[in-house]
Amino acid sequence: MRLTNKLSQVELKISKEEVTGRIGLSFVAHCMDHFGFNKMVAEEYGSQKGSNRQIGAEKKIMAGAMARIAGGDRIEDLEVLKADKGLVSSLGLETMVGADAYGNFINDKRANGKNRGVNEALAIKSMRKSCEEGFTFDNDATYFDSDKRSATYSYQMSRQYSGMIGCIAELGLINTVDFRPGHVSPQTGVLNQLRKAVAQAKAAGKKIKVFRSDSAGHQNKIFRFCDEESIDYYISLDKNEAVKICIRAIKEHQWQPLVEKYQARLGTEWAETVYVTQGGVSMRMMILRWANPDPTLFDESPVCYHAIGTNNNEIKAMAWLEMHNGRMGSIEHSNKEIKVGVGGARGVS
Repeated sequence: MRLTNKLSQVELKISKEEVTGRIGLSFVAHCMDHFGFNKMVAEEYGSQKGSNRQIGAEKKIMAGAMARIAGGDRIEDLEVLKADKGLVSSLGLETMVGADAYGNFINDKRANGKNRGVNEALAIKSMRKSCEEGFTFDNDATYFDSDKRSATYSYQMSRQYSGMIGCIAELGLINTVDFRPGHVSPQTGVLNQLRKAVAQAKAAGKKIKVFRSDSAGHQNKIFRFCDEESIDYYISLDKNEAVKICIRAIKEHQWQPLVEKYQARLGTEWAETVYVTQGGVSMRMMILRWANPDPTLFDESPVCYHAIGTNNNEIKAMAWLEMHNGRMGSIEHSNKEIKVGVGGARGVS
């Protein structure tokens, strides 16, 4: 407040320094460089420059990431960052990649293949540096509408694209990803992503100890793979005829109310039985049941059911339920952040 008494001593000058409100993006870029991102890109791409004016792949990838983080929903938004001289200067650059150059970059299939390699290198290093020895791998697919010609009708009866991602729950790290037209089955590629996650963990000297999935993971190949790799799985099961037979065989006295942290769910009960798939895989199955709040012409059943399978023969019921529900805070939250937080569901129409 003393400044107001000495205004005659204040000297105003025009500064040549550029000031930006996007300095947080520069912080992200410098953190990635410190983690070794630029070195990983260089190792994957090798010497790519055709001239001194050509922008390196690491700068193109980072520019795209920063545009998403800043809330951009189309490639042209890169021009906003490029025009921010304060941001460009804080990154130690003379200029940033423009929309045209970036569009050519992401349309190059060879570049996309190399980017997958960079992502795997980042995932492996992150797991290696973690104090955890075993990780939980969560997998889920999500859908979003699009009017592009390559979009196809999904089970939601809309022209859509589908993005399937896998993440390491303990690290909040997306380590596997597939982007495909909407008509592709949600089950497609789940086993492949699980195998990739296991390979990444082994490369880091660690292991995948738990796999969690919705009913897209209800596959004999996945059950057997988890058993072979000593992975505990917690998978929502399809309500197929075999599962329904198991549910109908449960006696009324076997149903119990939820307890501990779930006891507030009044009216929801659980029971446990053994489920054997048509492929001969045996597992524990927990069934939840509650009154159908909205019976319809197509679903007149007075009760709703949800089934969860696991190969962990030691875990207690409520811990089993909590472990399975934990995927909502990791993979489903990650999908929401991609679609809403960084605009992954926009700019595709």
